[in-house]
Amino acid sequence: MDSGNETSSEEEEHLKSKYASRQIFSADALWSNYANARALAFQYALALNKSLPTKWAVEKQAGTEWMRCFMKRNPKLSYRKPENISIARTSSFNSQNVKMFFDNYANVQRKEKFSPDRIVNMDETGITTVLQAPKVICKSGLKQVGQCVSAERSTLVTFCGIITVVGTAIPPVYIFPRVRMKDAYLFGAVPGAVAFASKSGWMTSEIFVQVLEHIKKHMHNMHISCDNKVLLIADNHETHISLNAINLMQPLDIGVYGLLKNRCKSSFNDDILGHPGKAINIYNVAQLTAQPYLLPFTPFNITKAFTKSGIWPINSLAFTDSDFTGVLQYEVDTHEPTSSQSPEETNIATTSLHLNASVDSSKINIISNLVVVPSKNKDINVKEFIAGLLSLDNVLDKVTDASTNLNKKTFLSPTDIRPYPKLTVKPNKKSRKQGRSRIYTNTPEKKKLN
Repeated sequence: MDSGNETSSEEEEHLKSKYASRQIFSADALWSNYANARALAFQYALALNKSLPTKWAVEKQAGTEWMRCFMKRNPKLSYRKPENISIARTSSFNSQNVKMFFDNYANVQRKEKFSPDRIVNMDETGITTVLQAPKVICKSGLKQVGQCVSAERSTLVTFCGIITVVGTAIPPVYIFPRVRMKDAYLFGAVPGAVAFASKSGWMTSEIFVQVLEHIKKHMHNMHISCDNKVLLIADNHETHISLNAINLMQPLDIGVYGLLKNRCKSSFNDDILGHPGKAINIYNVAQLTAQPYLLPFTPFNITKAFTKSGIWPINSLAFTDSDFTGVLQYEVDTHEPTSSQSPEETNIATTSLHLNASVDSSKINIISNLVVVPSKNKDINVKEFIAGLLSLDNVLDKVTDASTNLNKKTFLSPTDIRPYPKLTVKPNKKSRKQGRSRIYTNTPEKKKLN
């Protein structure tokens, strides 16, 4: 990270490539925007005693031209809009929970041997009466481009999608925020779709049982006997009783709902433009989502989503370390000695740290002069004396290597300037117990539900 005024050495160029692009802007570190990156560049340049433009010192950050050149010098970096991920979802999506899910999934598959047409994924998503308008073509140079929407505040309708591994889609389920259900809510909906009323507009335990009946009915229509068991994969919402999965592993979330939401934006926007002055309400939701539903819920998208999530074919290695670290924004402090480490090992480690920090050539000479010169007042055992010299040689070699390494490290990394934030967990006794992967048809889980 230089100001562009002086030529960097080969070591500094390697440092920039190693730290600036990997530790600061990559997925395994902190996500940074342009403002933070420019501020960090200024702080880093000060720590390295670089000559800086006057404007940098005034603004306390690097210039926009430097930022543009930095991005140009690092083509592997891109400026992207991140997806909002809650803290609960971030902490749940880790290698341990994913392994637990695949272990449960493999055990069930070994025991029941479900065919692909009997593996079902169900997931809910929210569709509001006010959606972000899609991009439009306008005259260049305009500072503000507006688009008419139905209202300032929107009404939420829960959309429940149901798909199978073979690529078929069961008609969707709508949950409207009303106490009583009306047939008019389903006007223009996808054939076979059903709707239920809930005061909050969210899924409830009672409605979930009716959704299961809806699935059972359509599985029978697909010539699947009621005597054959069906594996239902859903998230860990408290209203669900099924094999729990992690939201980021849901096939519907991976390959279908994103396309559905984008199509709904266009559909809602077209309706507003085609009916000036008419607001969209919950009576229009089923009709306006009918066409967007048919486009993403195709066999190609569905089967591809199951493959990417590792559910079919079963692939427990579908998620790599980069998938888990992409959402982490903190560092866990692991510098404390573990309980399994002996006191001797702890002392050795502490001694070596002090040795590396304080050693210099004068102290090495003093040690060698004091130990190597034999005493005239005592008889000398030649073998013991030679063995002592050999062991001293090893010690001095290690000390010299430590001193050399210390002198070589004449640079700072960006993480020394701006370290990762530490994760602080406050105990909260009233919080709900975190969900995990469960097989609710097993006897122990059934007993817990009673």
